[in-house]
Amino acid sequence: VAAAAGDVTSAHLRARRLAATPAHRELAAYWNGPRTGGAPVRLTAPAAALLAALLADDLARWATDAPGTGALPARRRLRRVDLRTLTVTEHPVLPVPDVARLPVTAR
Repeated sequence: VAAAAGDVTSAHLRARRLAATPAHRELAAYWNGPRTGGAPVRLTAPAAALLAALLADDLARWATDAPGTGALPARRRLRRVDLRTLTVTEHPVLPVPDVARLPVTAR
């Protein structure tokens, strides 16, 4: 949940992934190119229930300022859900600081 200034967004995640790979040009091109087609993924009933419960819990905690259940607040984590095994893992994500402007040099 990214609702306030400084919360981690998908743009932060993308920037960190681009910075971590030696193939950053290829990854950026993939993200900017056409996506592969195909049928949408069909969720099983247990997978849909898990995702709905996780989302509802995060939103309720955010709306009421209740503390989270995990080690990381929702706005500082990437949650990965394996839809085959219904395994949930959480990973910390820090916001990417704004890049400082290059100093203007006198000519």
